[in-house]
Amino acid sequence: MAKRLFGMLAACFMFMTATAATLFPSRTDFRDESIYFVMTTRFYNGDPNNDTQCWDAQNYNVGDPAWRGDFKGLIEKLDYIKALGFTAVWITPVVENASGYDYHGYHARNFSKVDKRYESEDVKFQDLIDAAHAKGMKIILDIVLNHTGNFGEENLCKLFTRDWEADQSMIDECMVPWTVKDGGKLPDNYLSLSGSEQYAKRLAEMKNTDGQNHDKNNYWHHVGNEWNWDDYSRWYGQIAGDCVDLNTENPAVSNYLVKCYGEFIKMGVDGFRIDTGGHISRLTFNNSFIPQFEALAEQYKAKRNGGDFFMYAEVCSANAMWCIAITRTARHSIIHGKKAKITHGIPAKPHGIISLCWRVKKAIIPISTLLINKVKMIWMIHHCLTLITLFFKEILTIPLIIASTLN
Repeated sequence: MAKRLFGMLAACFMFMTATAATLFPSRTDFRDESIYFVMTTRFYNGDPNNDTQCWDAQNYNVGDPAWRGDFKGLIEKLDYIKALGFTAVWITPVVENASGYDYHGYHARNFSKVDKRYESEDVKFQDLIDAAHAKGMKIILDIVLNHTGNFGEENLCKLFTRDWEADQSMIDECMVPWTVKDGGKLPDNYLSLSGSEQYAKRLAEMKNTDGQNHDKNNYWHHVGNEWNWDDYSRWYGQIAGDCVDLNTENPAVSNYLVKCYGEFIKMGVDGFRIDTGGHISRLTFNNSFIPQFEALAEQYKAKRNGGDFFMYAEVCSANAMWCIAITRTARHSIIHGKKAKITHGIPAKPHGIISLCWRVKKAIIPISTLLINKVKMIWMIHHCLTLITLFFKEILTIPLIIASTLN
């Protein structure tokens, strides 16, 4: 009986393996990936020693610190994610952040460093990448090219010294202002100012909002609210108080970002999801970011076990948010296998699947998935029917496998 049971289990395993091999024989095309999105800090707590609350959340979520999930916890759950049928994990940004609510990772203050609140003594970001690859999975890293947080950026406009030995949940303890008396930029009375006055002082150093030219290197855009979600002016506007718009047209800025994020390509991440891609000049994408990332991806291809490098970006407008794939690989575009220049964040002559969302007040609500090419639609329907046929064909073989095992 035990032998028969073992035989049945082995047959089922062989069936599942054969099915996976039939549907996704090699996974050299990123469209074969099933992607699981994770906000790392809110996913799974592998190391309670790095837990900490956000500065602005001291009276909320008591007992549930915003910074709780970490790389160690994510590694522990890779088997769980894989068992669900996913082959890749898209994680939120990992660079050092600073804001009242920065657990999501989109308010960078140092693009060149991984935030220590994700790490443990024995687990770093490289360990997560290596662990995923060891299981045949891929890591897609969310990156922000468009903006920093409003606490400056360590290498572009230093405003604070981060004390990682202090309580990270208390802003006045872990964020030490770099003031004029110490050769810095912030006023010596910074800590005695109100919250709104402190914000104004920080913003002025990046955007010249007080009428003085603090940003002499033009690292940030200095546009106020005079911009539109639906035209080129969105490349220069600040989308939120915690998202200070970088001047990515400045080679000093774009090259710095490539240098920082290029380190993650060297570590072996398999792709980038680019935040607020529609707010970056298409000229900068086509002439700077894409070619430089492609070159690095090709150079360090071995770190991805020879796989292509995939990039896709978020694009939004006042009435709708189009989450689209810029779909670039290290050698060519996924779109029809040709290089597609970006026009207003959308690949030229786009063919493929895009997701339509729209903005209701400030909420982004997914609505549906559209196909924007009739030929592609017919191909997709044919492809789906083929997969369904293969699936049921495999299902019908189970009784035969079991019967032969029992005999």
